[in-house]
Amino acid sequence: MVLANDGGTTTLLAAVLDTPLGVVVHRLEDVGVTEVAKEIRDVLDPQSRHAHFALRQASLATPTGQPVSHNLVIWRLGADPRLDTLARDETKPIGLAIADAGLILRRHAILTGLDTWQPDGRPCVVKTYLLADPAAQPVMWIREHYNPAIIPSTIQERCSTTAA
Repeated sequence: MVLANDGGTTTLLAAVLDTPLGVVVHRLEDVGVTEVAKEIRDVLDPQSRHAHFALRQASLATPTGQPVSHNLVIWRLGADPRLDTLARDETKPIGLAIADAGLILRRHAILTGLDTWQPDGRPCVVKTYLLADPAAQPVMWIREHYNPAIIPSTIQERCSTTAA
C-alpha cells in the first residue's frame, strides 16, 4: 500500500498506524553541486544552470519516538522560494507543510524496492520519487526508507481454496 501510494505518505502512514506522526530533522543544510549525485542534479537541474541545492535528512516518528521512516530530500534552491521555506520548517513533515500551504505538486515514482534499514541492517522497503510543479518541472527528489518493524519488507502471498 505504501509503495503504490501516489499521495501524501505521512497521512497514509498516520492512518495505518492510527497515530499522529511528527518529524525529527537530523540534517538540514545547503549543499554544493558536488555533494549531490549526478543523476539527481540532472533531474532537478537539467540545464546545469544552478550550483546550489539543499538537503534534508529526517525521520517520521510516532509520539513515542519510534521511527516510521527515514527520508532524504534534495531540492534545487530557488526553484520555488515557497518550497525553500517549507522544506526548512523543522516542525512539520514536508508533505504536510506543502499540503497546508496549498501547493499543488505531482508525485512521480522513480524507484521502489528493497534496501537496508539503518541502524540495524534489516531489509526494508524503499521508495524514491520526484515532486514536480504544475509545469511538470521536477522541484524535489525524495527517498523514503520504511521501518521494517512497521512496514514489512516481505512478500506475502494470498491463497484461496475452492471446494471441489
